Amino acid sequence: MRRGKTGFLQVPNPFDELVKKTTSEMLTAENWELIMEVCDRVGTDSERARQCFEVINERMLHRNANVVLYTVTLVQSLLENCGQSVKQEVSSRAFTTTLTRVLNDKSVHEKVKSRILGSIQQWAFDFRQDPTLSLMEETYTKLRAQRFVFPPPQKPEKISTASDVERQKEEDDLQLALALSLSTDGAGAVKQSYQTPAAIRSEITRKQTVASTTGLARRTTRATSGASGAAPEPKRKVQVKALFDFAATESGELGFFKGDVIDVLDQKYRDWWKGELRGKHGIFPANFVQPLTDIRAQVSQDIDSEVQVFSEAHNIEALLRMLGSVDPMKSNVSDNPEIQKLYGSMWELRPKIIKLVEQYSKKKEELGEMDKMLAKSMR
Repeated sequence: MRRGKTGFLQVPNPFDELVKKTTSEMLTAENWELIMEVCDRVGTDSERARQCFEVINERMLHRNANVVLYTVTLVQSLLENCGQSVKQEVSSRAFTTTLTRVLNDKSVHEKVKSRILGSIQQWAFDFRQDPTLSLMEETYTKLRAQRFVFPPPQKPEKISTASDVERQKEEDDLQLALALSLSTDGAGAVKQSYQTPAAIRSEITRKQTVASTTGLARRTTRATSGASGAAPEPKRKVQVKALFDFAATESGELGFFKGDVIDVLDQKYRDWWKGELRGKHGIFPANFVQPLTDIRAQVSQDIDSEVQVFSEAHNIEALLRMLGSVDPMKSNVSDNPEIQKLYGSMWELRPKIIKLVEQYSKKKEELGEMDKMLAKSMR
């Protein structure tokens, strides 16, 4: 045990030695045996995850670049092997603050920053469906607003799907197995009418015909009732904006450039969506794009902030006039309740002004780059 700042004896962290050994500066490459030992020890226990990340937060702030890189690898392995408890720790205020602190440290190697930015980007994408992990996406959004340059994400693996014939065969085999399991009576004797596979297949075909007929009738009924009632609402178009260039390397992929707006046709799979761009159809990686609704919401929020700032411009001028009329030799500004009230409300406005200045400076640069590209394309 060691003595803490308060004088009380502290219980040593059970992960202190193991995590430091796993991320040691003496290593020449990742030690996967040690990494998996950490994962096995953490498991799905939330308390162990918390204890492990106490040490991980310390290692992320190490001055040796390799230590930080090994620690990021450890975090990724924990995410892949230990479930929700680790996800909660990765998305915690403590860990996201540590990540931001490392990125803002000018002495940290660029390779380390690039690795951390890439990890944040991937984690924000992976956690986007879980509202309890939203702090990671919030961190990602803030870093983008602060003009951190994120590396292009890794192209996700495609899910191999069986052909229609294979799927149909699997379904038939399943139906056959089900029918065989049901082909005995209550006493365990085999029913003669379903005794042979041929008879069973015949019964399956009959049931499929009945099911398809019933399904058609139901669809017809829905169509008739829909026609007699109010017209259905048109399906809302889903659009995304490309955050990076994506070069199509395989047949069926949809290539695009950063800034392109893509119409999304299908979001059935998590990592690959189907879309349309300039008359071409294909699939594209979802982690290369950002929903356009998010961008519009941000623009709307910016407009609201701008309206609030400019609507208070007359109060800023009034405060300046009042301060200019006060003789500091004769009067104390702190004794004037009107000035104090106005000063307090204007002070709350200052962070919004600073944020707007940063945002519009960035937009000015982006529009300047866009104008250069447009001029170059028109030569």
